[in-house]
Amino acid sequence: MTGIEYKLITVTAPTAVEGLSLGGRSGNALRLNWTKNTSADGYIIEMYKGGKWTRIARIAGNATTTYRVTGLAAGTAYKFRMKAYKMDGTKAIYSSYTNTLAARTNP
Repeated sequence: MTGIEYKLITVTAPTAVEGLSLGGRSGNALRLNWTKNTSADGYIIEMYKGGKWTRIARIAGNATTTYRVTGLAAGTAYKFRMKAYKMDGTKAIYSSYTNTLAARTNP
């Protein structure tokens, strides 16, 4: 033994995002709101389109609690979900997803 002590540090997954809701709408945009997650380093937002879930935003930092999705079609229904992440070096560890939020743009 060389006398060097190694400590294994394990990063645990952040808790799930809470409070995902529709904060506002227009004919071509929807605003998503959620509660700040103090155990997260940031958030991933996904939208269901083309028959699959697609990442539309990666938000660095946990202070942001709103996101405006733009470029949407008027009078159209959309589905969203999100998860929190915590970094372990260069690797992200994710929480579970929120429930799906369905929202419709104004006509």
